[in-house]
Amino acid sequence: MNKTEHSIRPAVVPALSRRNFLASAATVALPSVVLAASEPTIKTAKERAEHHLGEMRAALEEVFNKPFKAEILWDVEAAVLFGRTERT
Repeated sequence: MNKTEHSIRPAVVPALSRRNFLASAATVALPSVVLAASEPTIKTAKERAEHHLGEMRAALEEVFNKPFKAEILWDVEAAVLFGRTERT
């Protein structure tokens, strides 16, 4: 009759050294991603503020499905953003 032996043995795990890690990382092929600039680089703080206020206005119009008004009042150092209701 056949005899079956059941035993639990620890698995042999190779030591992870810097060289082994770098060798395994070098063999993994990662796809390269090229990001195309969809918008020109915004340079000045004024341009960035106007850009972000415009993006916020567009997002609110999309969420609430109604027009919004956005304006930066540079002379009084304020930004105004409000939704308009249409008269029926």
